[in-house]
Amino acid sequence: LDLHGCRLGDKGTRRLPRAKFWPNLVELSLLGNVISPFGIQGLLDAEVPRDLAALVLDGEQLGHETRTELRRKYGERVVFTA
Repeated sequence: LDLHGCRLGDKGTRRLPRAKFWPNLVELSLLGNVISPFGIQGLLDAEVPRDLAALVLDGEQLGHETRTELRRKYGERVVFTA
């Protein structure tokens, strides 16, 4: 699912894990969206989709702590762009 530049924001990001498609995600790209640690918390609280291969995020806008938490939760599946 490519949500690149969709102006998703924090509220939209927090809603994603409640969507019917969430458990079936294979890849999710959130590039080009302004997402703060508040929005990322929704991803951290969610169950990791069983078949998720990649969660792609803008690494620059996320702090070190948030990137570390995402890496802990999603492992190598999370990809940060520069």
